[in-house]
Amino acid sequence: MLCLLRQCQEHFFDHAHQPPDHVSSRHTSMEQVQKLAKTQNETDRLALLHQLVDQLNSKERHALARIISVKNDRLAALPVELVIQILSNLDFLYTWKLQLVCQQWRDILSSEQIVDAALKRWDTHRPEDRVKSSPTVEASKDILRRLQSWRLGRPFTRCAKHIDIRDTGGDHPHRYQASRTSALSGHYFAYFEISPRSDQAVVVLNLVTGTRTRYHGTAREPILRFALSNDIIAYTNFHGKLYTCKHDDIQLGSVQLSSAIYQAFSAERDIVGIVMQARSSRPATVILYNCSNCTMRNFEIEPVKVPAEALPDLAFDPGCSIRTLLISVDARTVDIFGQQDLTTDESGKSQNVYVEHRRYAFDGKYLSSSSWRRTGTRAKAPWPYDYDRFELTDLHHTGIGGHYVFRSPVQQSADQLPSLSTRTPPRQMLLCFDAEAARLKEYALPIDYQQSRGQGHDDGGRANRSRPMLWKNLEIRAAESLYFSTMSDTDRHRIQNRLQLRSRGNERQSQVLVNESFVVATSWLSQAKEWHADIFCFEENLDWAVHGSEVIPTNFWNAAPSTNETGHGE
Repeated sequence: MLCLLRQCQEHFFDHAHQPPDHVSSRHTSMEQVQKLAKTQNETDRLALLHQLVDQLNSKERHALARIISVKNDRLAALPVELVIQILSNLDFLYTWKLQLVCQQWRDILSSEQIVDAALKRWDTHRPEDRVKSSPTVEASKDILRRLQSWRLGRPFTRCAKHIDIRDTGGDHPHRYQASRTSALSGHYFAYFEISPRSDQAVVVLNLVTGTRTRYHGTAREPILRFALSNDIIAYTNFHGKLYTCKHDDIQLGSVQLSSAIYQAFSAERDIVGIVMQARSSRPATVILYNCSNCTMRNFEIEPVKVPAEALPDLAFDPGCSIRTLLISVDARTVDIFGQQDLTTDESGKSQNVYVEHRRYAFDGKYLSSSSWRRTGTRAKAPWPYDYDRFELTDLHHTGIGGHYVFRSPVQQSADQLPSLSTRTPPRQMLLCFDAEAARLKEYALPIDYQQSRGQGHDDGGRANRSRPMLWKNLEIRAAESLYFSTMSDTDRHRIQNRLQLRSRGNERQSQVLVNESFVVATSWLSQAKEWHADIFCFEENLDWAVHGSEVIPTNFWNAAPSTNETGHGE
């Protein structure tokens, strides 16, 4: 304590800059310190110590308390190498929660050596963060803060937006074409809207500038489907007319297609890709339209069929209905995906699913193919196990290399299905596509996640209606809340956090859209009979706005964790 007092006195008193009375006070204090050093009796020492503390001002007392706290802190007393070794045995959530204990621990755990060691051990949100030669201290802290934001499911800001999404449920005559009702690309969020005059349009929100642009046909005719990229918005009507427009331009371009019926529709940069529908025995036509120079190229592909060895019990050769396509402008390739479902029992609850993938060059040259087959896939069951059957949907980039995921989950095989009287949710898997290897892959969600995902969600019914989304070692799904579950082995696949969404009924499926900066969860409000979009921003200090909504901070970073720590998640 004597040493601490000397440090405090020497720090706050200076001969050259203090008035005479302060110098005199300092001499008196130094004499008391020397007297305290010579005193052996504990009672006398405490009395002298009280006198010294009484002479300190509030700032000096705060400094003294800080010095004492550091001296008594067991964590501060440990060598930094030992602290790093201890943290290496803790998962990400527990390590983050340690810095909430006190300011002293926060300062220690955010020191340069510990932050750099953490970044080497944990998978960062951006791979380029790990290859920096010598990042500055502030840069390392920014990287760690961004990593915490994603891994813990804690965005920096959020807003809620009412949106009039067109209802495409039921027996729509163009069910697959009209399945997409919202899309996210870069800082642009698009969705179908119906005005009070029943005028259908596509609305594009620029989430950074807050501008809202409404697109419709020249005759305000109904719109069939749209595709969104970082550069353009493209949409078609029911008469085969294609409309395109760049985000920074108000000039709307259009071109008449050869047919009004097509099987797949997609956009990448300023290229629009369309697969026109053809008869089962006739080649299909692929159209690539460049909206920058208004040029169109097309080529024919052979019908996508199920090979005989894939379904040996069939007496005929069924064709695969082309559902979606993926365009790569850099590689100048087009990936086409077809699906065929065949019922395998009289009840109609089990199906065999076959998916065929083919890759073509922009000039129509066949490059490669791959396939995926699963027998006994769950088709549909009565409530509460009212699952939708697997369908090829639009591909969503996972944020890692050339990996994409189909948003529709795959339920477990029929021979593994639980009885309808039990409340155990079936196991889910995701069908993914590796664009670099040009191969379809099956991804099974972790076992411990499977065991916990149905708890607390209306007997598992609503939880299973949500469609999982993979994003940079995270699994994100939307039910009553937005759930973040880490895919890292070191984090034990625990659900790290949940973000509250608007209350909704369970008759609509939520959609989760993710990119580098935003997460958008659309949900149906059954009582209000309207759609809402909850938009979360994971890019710190981004000045963004949404038309008709207020962007507010989440205040998560100054609050204690809200994660349920029982078991492995919710």
